[in-house]
Amino acid sequence: MVEVIYMAKKITEVLGKTIRKERKERNLTQQDLADKTGISRRHIANIESGKINASFEVVLAIVKELNISLDNIIYADLNDNYKIELQKMAVQLSMCQDNQKQIALKTIDFMLSEFIAANH
Repeated sequence: MVEVIYMAKKITEVLGKTIRKERKERNLTQQDLADKTGISRRHIANIESGKINASFEVVLAIVKELNISLDNIIYADLNDNYKIELQKMAVQLSMCQDNQKQIALKTIDFMLSEFIAANH
């Protein structure tokens, strides 16, 4: 359970930092982004600071307005080598039957949980 909370917090922080970085690169204020997306400035500030997790709909609205790929948000803190490996695994996984996909995903999830627990 602890690793799930840690992972959720890490994802929230990465999401916020990435949105802030992309917004600033476009010379937009939080208010500018709020006006363009219909999301309150306060909500955007809370997302960027990692205080709250955004819903998929909110992330999608922000991604569309900033004209970035959802991958930029999801894989923001991964280096290019990891991104390539993840894409390769996704292709391989798509070639498996449903029951094989489930086994592979559960195995990966278990292993990652063990690694995270060992590190914390």
